[in-house]
Amino acid sequence: MTAENNDIAALIGRLSAILMSVRLAIGADHSWRRLPPALLAAIFVRIKHYAVRFRVMATQPLSPAAPRCPASRPATTTPPTTPPAMRQPARSLIPSRRGWLRHLLPTHYLAPPRAAMIALLASPEMGALINSNPRIGRVLRPLCHMLAIPRPAELRLPSRSPTPKRSRRKPPPAPPSFAPSPIAPWPPPRPRLPNHLYRDDPDYVSNF
Repeated sequence: MTAENNDIAALIGRLSAILMSVRLAIGADHSWRRLPPALLAAIFVRIKHYAVRFRVMATQPLSPAAPRCPASRPATTTPPTTPPAMRQPARSLIPSRRGWLRHLLPTHYLAPPRAAMIALLASPEMGALINSNPRIGRVLRPLCHMLAIPRPAELRLPSRSPTPKRSRRKPPPAPPSFAPSPIAPWPPPRPRLPNHLYRDDPDYVSNF
């Protein structure tokens, strides 16, 4: 084994020991008896998921993407299946607030694994692994969120530019038109009877 493989194996062992100590802290606290059994099962599955996923990502680095060739792609492709060990457990039972595990357990139970996690993230071996394999952050960021640990510079995501909000206001009404409107004659003309001569007709002859 090369020195790099030894460092990766050491990081996997350290993270597995930290997550095991987290599970022991949950079992040592008597408050687990008052927590719902479904929540406890979801927490233990989540912690095991992090350990397995970190080991898989660290030992199988991301291969460079092959150039795309639209002409050589098959007509029908099947979506890639995710191995069972890499699937994300259900999120319905796990709280979403920052440091959610610290809010479920007393602080002194999680103090040792939290300090060990901070030291692991600050180690140069972990920094080199994150720089060479950035997808490791998909495992380490949730762990930092779970234990309320500030993210190191290697795990910080670039800030997104705020997208402009679409205005839902109606467009202003069109300005009134000042074109002159036709003026109707006043008083309106009287109705005329057919076959009847009126004084304004040219053929009208008065007998008086």
